Amino acid sequence: MSVYFESLIEANVDMFIPHVGFLIFIVALYNFSPFFDAISGTLKVKKQKLLAALLTLFILALLVGVFKFVKFSNYEKIIKSNELLSVKGCIENYQSTLISSRGESFEIKDVKFEYNNYGTAKYFFANRKYGDNFIKNNQCVNVYYIPENSQNHIVKICLLYTSPSPRDS
Repeated sequence: MSVYFESLIEANVDMFIPHVGFLIFIVALYNFSPFFDAISGTLKVKKQKLLAALLTLFILALLVGVFKFVKFSNYEKIIKSNELLSVKGCIENYQSTLISSRGESFEIKDVKFEYNNYGTAKYFFANRKYGDNFIKNNQCVNVYYIPENSQNHIVKICLLYTSPSPRDS
């Protein structure tokens, strides 16, 4: 059994580096820049109100980052504790559609997987190596996934064997 795809989800504090940079930018802009005075003059607001608005934006961005960190941590915990669900079998009902991005879906033993190469988070499988023709009907795989809402997020795919196509029989 060879691994075709395996997610590398690692929640760490490096995720907050952009937030620190944004805060430093706000403070530096406020304290050391005539540009800040020009912006507040153009918007006809006091410097303190503009600073408060930027700090509010920073806090909102930080909260989003914290929620993302918690979500990553939960995914990481599920993967490390081996609480993943898995299904073993051959791909059926494979479909691929290309509109503004490529969406694909397939089933294995009545478990449906659906993903989009643009909208799916980079740490989940979205068949970004589409040209290698790995995902296809009759391809026998073991898929490890995390169910969330109505989605089954694929975190690992292992090749079992290649099933002969119906015309080879």
